[in-house]
Amino acid sequence: MRETSREYMEAVENGDKLNTGGRLVINVRGANSIRNQGKEGVTKVTLDDPSEILVLRPNGTVRAYQKGFEKEELKDWCEKELGSGYTVETANKENAGGTYDTAVVVTKNNESAANGSTPELGQPTHKGAALANVAANIRNNSERTKRLDNILREIDSRRTRSPSDAP
Repeated sequence: MRETSREYMEAVENGDKLNTGGRLVINVRGANSIRNQGKEGVTKVTLDDPSEILVLRPNGTVRAYQKGFEKEELKDWCEKELGSGYTVETANKENAGGTYDTAVVVTKNNESAANGSTPELGQPTHKGAALANVAANIRNNSERTKRLDNILREIDSRRTRSPSDAP
């Protein structure tokens, strides 16, 4: 995950800013919303998971990476990233004050911090800094990102070829 990864991580890192008992609603686009967006090859390129796409500009260059979540997928991801000091529930009218397609409510249970941060100093630990820079870590370590980079290179090479380059 590229640019979007940073946005997701920033939302989860906001858990550290909560007081004990404090709550945070994280609302994202649903997987079906992403799957149904645009026209393949014209306004989007679907990656291995149909809920992950590259959004294309009219000239064919990549404008953005987008990932949609299923409700349980978002809940599981937040629980993993935040750790045991938080409760993560699927958002509903009772706990979030409204209805949401794909959202969770995070409640801080105690003074423990999200995985990888140190609340006493207000500074991220080494692990926390790595989480905040997750896009770079994924770019270096993920097979999916390698495929994504290959797709981006192919799109760029198609865009930069002039009609006179055609055989």
